[in-house]
Amino acid sequence: MNYTNIPSTNLKSSALAFGCDSIGSRIDERTSFELLNRYVEMGGNHLDTANLYGGGASETTIGKWIKERGGRDNLIIATKGAHPNTATMNIPRLSYKEIQSDLDQSLKRLGCDYIDLYWLHRDCIDVDVSGIIDSMNSFVKQGKIRYIGCSNWKSNRIRLANEYAAKTGQAGFCASQIKWSLASTSPDFKDDPTLVEMDTDEFEFYKNSNLAVLAFASQGKGFFTKMEQGGRDNLSIKSNERYYCPENIKRFEKAQKLAQEKNVNISSIILAYLYSQSFPVIPIIGCSNLLQLNDSVQYSDSILTEEEIKFLQ
Repeated sequence: MNYTNIPSTNLKSSALAFGCDSIGSRIDERTSFELLNRYVEMGGNHLDTANLYGGGASETTIGKWIKERGGRDNLIIATKGAHPNTATMNIPRLSYKEIQSDLDQSLKRLGCDYIDLYWLHRDCIDVDVSGIIDSMNSFVKQGKIRYIGCSNWKSNRIRLANEYAAKTGQAGFCASQIKWSLASTSPDFKDDPTLVEMDTDEFEFYKNSNLAVLAFASQGKGFFTKMEQGGRDNLSIKSNERYYCPENIKRFEKAQKLAQEKNVNISSIILAYLYSQSFPVIPIIGCSNLLQLNDSVQYSDSILTEEEIKFLQ
């Protein structure tokens, strides 16, 4: 597996991060351990979880796995906090005390003294970025986190936060998590309004910034592989509603053609489309079994040219 340096840090991430949202909940502990072990065996080193996932089950399971493994050497442990209560998504949880509570809870579950990369899971435009940056830098100084990132933040807010950080001599966001796949959300689908998806304006920002992007939903809920295996009838209800549209059908046909030309699976093309961009992009993969994991990782050294990226788009 190839590796990517995350700018403004000393973190060297594997080309693919492992999304742990189902670990310990929808995926039982034994299977979770098998997946984590196999991911590391294949060269992966970046685990992405959150305080919210499985009501804490994801972090707790990862903590048990780290203990059984004998430590966190060579791993990037990343987790998220400050997500609003799901029943009141309009009420932010970005105060110092709220972030501190989530962070301390995550550290306890993971059995770690510090988090390598700590993400703020949601934003609220009514909360001043200065207080957020001040709070996060306090946790850095306390040794609880090494670097800070933002998840589902618009680029204008990221710019304001990092300008304030630079002005005050503090650490800013080194990376951003955003919803991004070759499969774009269907125009007719009403998505979660708190999610931020890559679009033209966001892309221009990242292309010209010094931030790494971690792309979640990077495989479009399996849209391309399921289309290849059985067409529209093989799609899940959510995948069909979210992604089945003329634009994605065309992209599927192009990705399939390119995969055949390169003699690789279609998953590798979908992921390479992201990590072959001109700026650092680390797709987050979500796998519930070893077959899916192998399918995603086995060709993770495939690199697309600029012409091939344009062809897919």
